[in-house]
Amino acid sequence: MKNIGIKNQDELLRRIAANEEGAFATLFHHYKHFVFTIARAYTENQVRSEEIVQDVFLRVWKNRQNLPKIENLEAWICRIARNRSFSVLRIMARDRQFMSAEYNYLPPQAEPSGRISEMEDVNRLLREGLQLLTPKQRRIFELSRLEGHPREDIARELGIAKATVSVHLTVAIRTMRSFLLSRLEFLALLPLLEKYF
Repeated sequence: MKNIGIKNQDELLRRIAANEEGAFATLFHHYKHFVFTIARAYTENQVRSEEIVQDVFLRVWKNRQNLPKIENLEAWICRIARNRSFSVLRIMARDRQFMSAEYNYLPPQAEPSGRISEMEDVNRLLREGLQLLTPKQRRIFELSRLEGHPREDIARELGIAKATVSVHLTVAIRTMRSFLLSRLEFLALLPLLEKYF
């Protein structure tokens, strides 16, 4: 494996362990392509690979107190990326089986509701799902997915690092996606909801 280590890595890891978001952003930008390349090799899926990048760095951030103890950061990140890629592959396989089975039960031209429009259903589902998020996750999701602001602008508006925006957005998207998939009666609305994820 090609060495892509960071100069002054020990100092950087100590700063991250001390909750310094700027140091974490440096680590994120240094290793994000490395992680994406690993994820893409396993999943062959652009969107899933981007999610894996966010998942890996979410785990790095959650385990930041232990970073100074890690002897080989690159190998550690690589292992997390591979493990997460394997997990995502299993999820992808299960989702394909699940969606195939569920669509077989839907009657042709099924409508989610005869009394209200599809967009009203979509908006109601989004409102319900947003209630499951923390206030910061909800605000970042709204700014990114509902209003279309880029992460740089969100970070500037909220006064936080872009990497922090990415972490919160990843958790919010995962929570919302799980909620929506749990609402099987609205399965036919999934194509209308895809633009938010």
